[in-house]
Amino acid sequence: MKAAMTRLKPALIPGVSLEFTRLDQALDALCMSHVDLLKTLQVSPAWPYPAALDGWKLAHDAIRYDMDAIMSALETSNSSVVTRSRPLPDWQVQLLKSLMRSFYHHVHRQIRHKRRTLFPWLSTRVNLPPKMLDFDEPTLMALLDRVRALCENLNPGTSASVKMAVGELHAAFMVLRTLMRQQMEREEVLGLPLLRKFFTAREAAVVEKKRVSQMKFAELAWLLRPLAEAEKRATLTRLGIPGLVQTLVLLPALRRADREVLRAHDELASGERLRRKQ
Repeated sequence: MKAAMTRLKPALIPGVSLEFTRLDQALDALCMSHVDLLKTLQVSPAWPYPAALDGWKLAHDAIRYDMDAIMSALETSNSSVVTRSRPLPDWQVQLLKSLMRSFYHHVHRQIRHKRRTLFPWLSTRVNLPPKMLDFDEPTLMALLDRVRALCENLNPGTSASVKMAVGELHAAFMVLRTLMRQQMEREEVLGLPLLRKFFTAREAAVVEKKRVSQMKFAELAWLLRPLAEAEKRATLTRLGIPGLVQTLVLLPALRRADREVLRAHDELASGERLRRKQ
């Protein structure tokens, strides 16, 4: 009994925290030992960067980053408006809507990329595990649409309808966040090892660079936002962007974009407007 309970606890492999997946079940689905799994995810001659910095994982981490920021904002709003009956200010409503629109856009883009490009490409060499593909996409997308609609219909004020709307949005987003985290974890613990076992970084770069070439700057900034600057540089270098262009153009622009977004995150999390530096 004690051993079974241990297996159910969250486990950690490089870059992937297991919250919903049992490691032994993942290993069975992959037909790998834990040692082989670890080797596959680490730097190797075929893969000069770890799985944690794969573009697939970076997109998931950007989604997680957004979800954490939105969850923090909604918890603050729910506590203030629903629990303490304080008014929901207009600035908070507008920032929430802006943040949710961005999140909705990026999630849709990522799901479309996986469905149209990534999964079909992987399937040319790999039989993808059913556990990775058996999620209910229509339900997930319907919930995503519902969360966006609830946010778009949010209004400032102190009325009972405002309280109800904030509470409903908070509850719906909690469910969406859990479903998204479950699916992303499945893909990472099952998909990333298969990608790295049956393909090389050189082959993956063709797909990754094509995806990045289709991104506007805002989407690139979103993708790289959770990374430390050294990791941003390493990723941009991997994508073939010269160091001088990174230093003089891209990284300063990314820092400016990050400041605006992080300011909005901080204001929503605190429930207060922050003074702008003169």
